[in-house]
Amino acid sequence: MNTRFDDAPEEVQQAIAKLEKQGLTFPNKPKDDIPVLPRDLTDLDESELMELFADFISWVNYAAPALSVAQVTEAQTEKQISFARSSLLAGTDPATKEKSVTVMKARAEVSDAVAGLEAKHSQAYAYRKMIEAMYYNLERDMNAVSREITRRSGEMKQRRRDRYTI
Repeated sequence: MNTRFDDAPEEVQQAIAKLEKQGLTFPNKPKDDIPVLPRDLTDLDESELMELFADFISWVNYAAPALSVAQVTEAQTEKQISFARSSLLAGTDPATKEKSVTVMKARAEVSDAVAGLEAKHSQAYAYRKMIEAMYYNLERDMNAVSREITRRSGEMKQRRRDRYTI
């Protein structure tokens, strides 16, 4: 089993196990650091450009499952909060003769159980936002390199056409 996501919710662990049984595994962390997009891609030769493209692909492939796990983890904490609130409201003691739903909801909100889950949700949300930003930055940079490769390919085809036309 992949140890990269050991701290993920049980549902994620089960999904990972199912994927691995199907032969779908998650990539290991790339050996090189996260690549930096050069200011001018035209300064790179073809070999350097392809190496940079491969580096970005590796990092996008590595970050994508982390983003998915973060999204599921955040959704799980939202469900846990909702369940805790509902449980507290459903378990309200009728002997207290609390007639105001607003007061009952307020008591549920300030309970230790909900407060702890809210803190857990804030952490999940922050992590998801950060990994999402990193993923989209990597993807955007990878697409910029891809466009440069396509541009060069188009130039080569045009030069061939120009050379062999009368």
